Amino acid sequence: MNSKGPVSEGRAAARQMGYEALNIGLHLAHQSLIAFTLFGWAFCETRLLHLAMMALVGVSWLGFGIFHGLGYCLLTDMQWKLKERMGEERPAVGYMKFLADRLSGRDLDAKLVDAVTYIACALCSAASLLLTLTVGVC
Repeated sequence: MNSKGPVSEGRAAARQMGYEALNIGLHLAHQSLIAFTLFGWAFCETRLLHLAMMALVGVSWLGFGIFHGLGYCLLTDMQWKLKERMGEERPAVGYMKFLADRLSGRDLDAKLVDAVTYIACALCSAASLLLTLTVGVC
């Protein structure tokens, strides 16, 4: 009898559970980032952090985007690689499209989702910058 069988199965199950926990954590990180993008500019206490975060998002989308495609998100790339390790198919779309489809239960137009995402991000960045320059921070 091979004693490594049950141990290997146990390790595989533990690894899969770890992957699942990490996947949930990445979903929470994504959704927290989205919420902070949309609302972090509105509070003077978080405005500078919001500006810094928006700068990092811009570096990811545009800077890394030069090498990986416009709108590249390091967090999404990490999560999609994790999904592959979990044995799932890597989604062929960005996180916002993935989330919008799951929330709506429909297959939304990817270009529309991207456009709404970029416009919302630009408006929130502009609001944060404008308020910081005119009203200041706390």
